[in-house]
Amino acid sequence: MSGIGAFARARDGSLIGRSAAESEWIPIAREFLATVASRPYAVTTQRELAQHVLSRSGIEVNPSLNKWIGTFLTHLTQACVAEGEPPLGALVTADHGKVGPAFDEALASLELGAETPKDRERLAAELRLQCYRWADAPEPAGGWRLQSPAAGERSPRARAPRATAHRAPAPEPVAVYCPSCFVQLPATGVCDTCA
Repeated sequence: MSGIGAFARARDGSLIGRSAAESEWIPIAREFLATVASRPYAVTTQRELAQHVLSRSGIEVNPSLNKWIGTFLTHLTQACVAEGEPPLGALVTADHGKVGPAFDEALASLELGAETPKDRERLAAELRLQCYRWADAPEPAGGWRLQSPAAGERSPRARAPRATAHRAPAPEPVAVYCPSCFVQLPATGVCDTCA
């Protein structure tokens, strides 16, 4: 693709900037991720999401995936929350099966901070549970549990929970976000915005 400084090329051949491209990608991504969320423990990769939005929109991107996906996931997360949806970007993993550093900016936009990679993955797992519940995914046997997708698992297939022998089901995770407005809950567990 030619064009100095151009972010992308639209279907009609015109050069467009990031915001114009994202305005077309976000609704496509939300629809795709809502389908992913409808299956228990399903995730998709950054590459799969990018291929889907690029092919559906007809937009060709100039920079490589790793140069734009983190910002796109942040804007997607903000759009989801603005529409009263959970942050569907949590369903998007890197090729190694974790959300990875590309999701840090999205967490910051939710006023969540991850001090370590383990914190980041735990927060993403909590957000994924919100996505599955919002999409009315069938509850797995034994109930919902926080878990990170295994490396190499792809969406939109569902991930089967691991079989456990003679173990009690894990306790329900403590809510960290308001189920109505998706704002982080204070220590009281009562949303300051909705209360």
